[in-house]
Amino acid sequence: MLKSGINVVDALETLQNQAKVSKFRDILKVCSSDLRSGVSLSVSFAKFPKVFDQFYQNVIRVGEESATLASSLTFLETKLEKELSLKRKVDEALFYPKVVIGLAFVVAFSVSIYILPKLGDMFRSFDVQLPLATRILLAIADYMKVNGLYLFAAIILFLVLIRLLIIIKSVRLLWTRFIMSMPIIGPFMVNKETSSFCRNLGIMLSSGIPITRALTISSTTTENALFAHYIAELNAGLQEGSTLGTVLQSGKLKKIPIMVTKMITVGEKSGSLTQMLLYLADNFEESTDDQAKNLSSMIEPVLLVAIAIVVLFIALAIVLPIYQLSDVLR
Repeated sequence: MLKSGINVVDALETLQNQAKVSKFRDILKVCSSDLRSGVSLSVSFAKFPKVFDQFYQNVIRVGEESATLASSLTFLETKLEKELSLKRKVDEALFYPKVVIGLAFVVAFSVSIYILPKLGDMFRSFDVQLPLATRILLAIADYMKVNGLYLFAAIILFLVLIRLLIIIKSVRLLWTRFIMSMPIIGPFMVNKETSSFCRNLGIMLSSGIPITRALTISSTTTENALFAHYIAELNAGLQEGSTLGTVLQSGKLKKIPIMVTKMITVGEKSGSLTQMLLYLADNFEESTDDQAKNLSSMIEPVLLVAIAIVVLFIALAIVLPIYQLSDVLR
């Protein structure tokens, strides 16, 4: 709308009328009222940090100061569209595994609490030596009969405790480092965070934000604790007189791909750092998209094999003593 010649206030009021979420409509109403009172858009957005974080505020502030607000908003629109597209692909890829894991957990818990104890009483009435698989199953049944609900409560409590511990910065950093070292999920997260870091930094530099300020904003707005730590290390290195390439080559930021290190080093030397960052963002975004499409196909075989092993074990534990009893009766 700004590129069409509509002023900011009228554009905000148009968006306000089109907004379907009442809370967002109220935010736009406050912003348009602020602009009519002479307040800048970036200052008005700063009243709602949960909706417009420092990244948005600073890019818009630079756009206002340099009279390139329309271009700044276009950058932000592109960034948001790409993030939403990736999130949608990841959610679609993980939907089936989440359903399978959830159903498997419910079935396993129900069988352990209600079915296995009855089977245990039946098998113990057999006057035969039970197979190892059956004895293991009976031991599990006995334990679940007495402690099943306590175990379930302990699992829930453990998950809640982990969630609370992750709030602590040092614990969250260790947890993120652990998750990003896992197969399948780790490389996917590295590519995703690398793409986000390069795009955010490239957008801010192209908007005219100084690199140290841009890194500070990135470190505080990045949700991934490990990459937030990496970005803070880069910022500290720059403030000590180093270059991005020098800090990256030091080997401290182990999860940063070597391609990023080399191209940022070249970009700094050739004066094309912004273009290099945006190129890297597109490159790693394509890799992330490909991984998101294949994520479900990589996880599904692991789930199927795990479920097949559990089902086979239970089937053998139930069927073998029945065959053994039939041999005794003959």
